[in-house]
Formats: sequence, structure tokens, C-alpha cells
Amino acid sequence: MDAELYESLTELGRAGYLVHTYQVDHDGPMVVAMVLDRGGCADVFILHDEHRAYAYRTPNGAGRDVLNPAVVFWDCPGKPVRAGRALLDLPAPGEKDVRIVLRAPKSRLCLPVERRGPNLSIRRRGT
Repeated sequence: MDAELYESLTELGRAGYLVHTYQVDHDGPMVVAMVLDRGGCADVFILHDEHRAYAYRTPNGAGRDVLNPAVVFWDCPGKPVRAGRALLDLPAPGEKDVRIVLRAPKSRLCLPVERRGPNLSIRRRGT
């Protein structure tokens, strides 16, 4: 992992994101999903590999799967460092100039249940 990506993931950890690690299949790649609960919504960062990531803000709560949302308030698919930085720079919900329009995700880089495999670890920074 390159230093810039490592620093971006470290910053997300410092910001309080809960880290989930999934193995897509028995011999498959590891996927890292980082989630920050913000009350009525969640900020999510999904790292598929060193070249692909997806960051977004989505409603959360009963019956909603934040790792495979039907709708998002905001999203940023692309290179991991860019997506992570965009998520960290996103104003908190309720702050001025934050979009409140729901729409379908632009990317297919979400993490549906059938692609998650076992959740190998859940941890917060410092645990």
C-alpha cells in the first residue's frame, strides 16, 4: 500500500470510522469498509483495492443497508486517495451547503451482502 493511501485510511480512522474487513470469497481479495454513523445518515468508504474506492453519504436506520444503499445524498467513486479526501472534506450533515437531495448511487462499487463474505474484523481506532 502506498504512503498516501495509508495516510488517507489513517485519517478516516482518526475521524472515528468503524472499520469492517471482508473477504469477498474463500481465495478472493479483502475489501475494507469504513463507516461513520452521523445519526440519520452514515458516511461510508469502501476500498476494493489500491485503484478503486467508493465514498458516499447515505441515510441509515432500520431496514437500510449502508454498505449497499438504494439512495445516497452524495458520492465519489474513483481512486482511493481522492475518494477518501473528498469524504473527509465533506461538511457534516446539517451544515450550510450540504445537499439534501436523495438519488441513486452513481457507482456499482457498493458492497452487496452476497459479495461480503465473512466479516473478518470490526474495529475502531485504538482497539
